[in-house]
Amino acid sequence: MREKHWFDIQYLMQAGARAVREVYPEALVALHFTNPENAENYMTYAAKMDYYQVDYDIFATSYYPYWHGSLENLADVLTRVHDTYGKKIMVMETSYAYTPEDSDFFGNTVGEGSAVVKDYPFTVQGQANSIRNITDTLVNHVPEGIGVVYWEGTWIAAGTSSWEENHALWETYGSGWASSYASEYDPADAGKHYGGCAVDNQALFGPDGRPLESLKVFRLMREGNETDIRPDALQEAEVTCDLNLPLVLPDTVDAVMNDNSRRPLPVLWDLTEDMEKAMHEGGPAVYGITGTAGGMAAKAFVSMTEYNFLTDPGFEQGGEGWQSEDLRNADELYVEDKKADSLTGTKHFHFWSAARDSVEFTLEQTVADLPAGRYAFSISLMGGDAGSTDIYAYVRENGAVIAKAPMQITSWGNWDTGVIPAFDHREGGQVTVGIYVKCQGTGSGAWGKIDDAKLNSVRQ
Repeated sequence: MREKHWFDIQYLMQAGARAVREVYPEALVALHFTNPENAENYMTYAAKMDYYQVDYDIFATSYYPYWHGSLENLADVLTRVHDTYGKKIMVMETSYAYTPEDSDFFGNTVGEGSAVVKDYPFTVQGQANSIRNITDTLVNHVPEGIGVVYWEGTWIAAGTSSWEENHALWETYGSGWASSYASEYDPADAGKHYGGCAVDNQALFGPDGRPLESLKVFRLMREGNETDIRPDALQEAEVTCDLNLPLVLPDTVDAVMNDNSRRPLPVLWDLTEDMEKAMHEGGPAVYGITGTAGGMAAKAFVSMTEYNFLTDPGFEQGGEGWQSEDLRNADELYVEDKKADSLTGTKHFHFWSAARDSVEFTLEQTVADLPAGRYAFSISLMGGDAGSTDIYAYVRENGAVIAKAPMQITSWGNWDTGVIPAFDHREGGQVTVGIYVKCQGTGSGAWGKIDDAKLNSVRQ
């Protein structure tokens, strides 16, 4: 449907509803919407249908756990629609992956490494749990929730030995999806992605056409079932490690049980000294480490980073963690949202004052629980009309300045970075890093921008 205005959309809705009433008077008329995570949009849709007096019985929605928010939100927004407009409720479209694997060389909507919410593992049990929990939400948490429809549960792959062989079959016989010979597809959707099946790993049947155990969930939700609680899959561990600090992997990983609860299991990682050395010397990167837990294959993704120990180092969160002290009553000292004046991101710390000798302040952050070790600190500055200045980056430990780096203001766009390349921090000491700025001012007043502070560990 290409209509963009509700006045035009409602005509199509009305025509469809009239057709159902005339051809099959006993049938209920459903309107199907998507993206329930945008709750206010759903209330708008329902309000528009009410305003135009569209004749329908069921307010229906898609719900894919990967994209569409929590079940709690789903229940809340559908309950609001029901309570306000008195419509029956359905989930008209849902599915979940039983495996991350692709079976037709075409690539799937979701799979290994997909950047989606993964409330359940990509297993047969995970698929069954998703269906069960969505149904439970409709039955027990939404008034007049009357049903759930599984989308394309029988769409399995054609499945041959190569993409080339499959492509010939798709173009000759189709695959249940678009063919390049058709001319009426949306050029930004089916007309672009024609070919194989992108949801074969979300079917209720395997590549060989045999039904999966998850297909039984529709019967078992009525009859009930008892089983032992056992591990179904392992959650991947995610670890961040500073390039200059020892790598510490977790002693346990979370097992996802067949009831979707989590239990920790001891894990043994396949990490050698040579592997760890290569990771520390390889610069910022993400590595996959395998292991074993409970007889199952475990995996950890380790992000080797030049870790910044500061909170909000680029002021993108409004200067969280930073403290400024105005020593001369400057006109302006605040976090500014202006991309053109930022070194990175869109925000920075801004200062300006019209009167001479009215700019003098400190901007600093105290870092709690910093591990003992050697560190480097840097912070960047640009500005203008400063006149004579006294500006430096500094490090204090337990109140005493232990290191400084001189800085200067030149002109707009010319950033100067004050760098303290190394200082030693003792365990139990309190570290504060910051910048001191004092400007005499010329012309219309000294001004400047401060951005991108860094507190990193240094290899000893």
